[in-house]
Amino acid sequence: MIIVALLVCLTLPCERVCAETRLQPSTYGYFDFPTCVRYALVHSETLMKNRLEIQIQSADLKDAHGEIFPTFEVQTRYYFARTRNINYAETTGSQKFSASLVMSNFNPMVALVKIKAKSILVDAATTTHQHKISEHIGNLGKLFYRISFLEKTIRAEKQIAALLKNKVNYARTRNEQGDFDPITSRALVNNQRAQEIKIRGLENALEQAKRQLKIMIGYQPDVHIPLDTRDAANQILLGFNGNHSTFADVQAGNLGLKVIAKREQFQSNMVSAAYLLLLPRPVVIFQDLNNQVDAASGTTFGLGMDYTLWDGFRRVRDIKRQKLRAS
Repeated sequence: MIIVALLVCLTLPCERVCAETRLQPSTYGYFDFPTCVRYALVHSETLMKNRLEIQIQSADLKDAHGEIFPTFEVQTRYYFARTRNINYAETTGSQKFSASLVMSNFNPMVALVKIKAKSILVDAATTTHQHKISEHIGNLGKLFYRISFLEKTIRAEKQIAALLKNKVNYARTRNEQGDFDPITSRALVNNQRAQEIKIRGLENALEQAKRQLKIMIGYQPDVHIPLDTRDAANQILLGFNGNHSTFADVQAGNLGLKVIAKREQFQSNMVSAAYLLLLPRPVVIFQDLNNQVDAASGTTFGLGMDYTLWDGFRRVRDIKRQKLRAS
């Protein structure tokens, strides 16, 4: 009975210490990985820039559609003093106001090529945006899993620290009784301190990873983010099994290759547009001429073709330039 009573007295302090150092269960927030992804799609600065690029390319496509039709300008003039044609002074000399309709920027063949090229750029910008989203989510998944790994590691290291603390308390109690080696007791204290330093390093790495996560999803940097990292691998992969994937599936889903193909199509259209600039340009003339010095007054309407005979071989060099870009 005396031996049992002594054992109970020795185990009670150890159980009290274990109860005091037992880790509290972690609380989990509502920011699981799918929630982080949805938040990043709306607030991430990187993805916002890609969305703006799509809008810019769409505006350029609308401008290209507008180039199918000619640009008309109404030119009105009010003259306080005008030159006179002596042959028509009686009829036009007193007219101070004139109006004319001028057409410019009309080349339907080039406009059609531009429409096709701009539509390819819109598709390329959309595919690039999808590629950036995929890449961003991949990096976000790596960081999220790292945070989950650090949290699990910290919990395990804290359990080890709790065991070391129990050993240090036990060694201190035995040392006070005079039946424990002081060198061994000092070694246990050093191990405890080293474990605490290791835990602080892991906690700093965890905080740094959380700050990086906030930046990636566009979260406020000075506000706590309640993460839910339980079963992080399943959250990120959603039950994906890579053993069932083939190279053809991976290649078909490679957004980077799709972007390159879109750029190649665009440059091919630019080569066609460079060749079209060698052809004549259609012209529509519609003017109202009044009080001209060397011409009769009246309305002029006509159709014609304009062709550049000499431009220093700029159009030929542009063809070569576009071919080099395509290569």
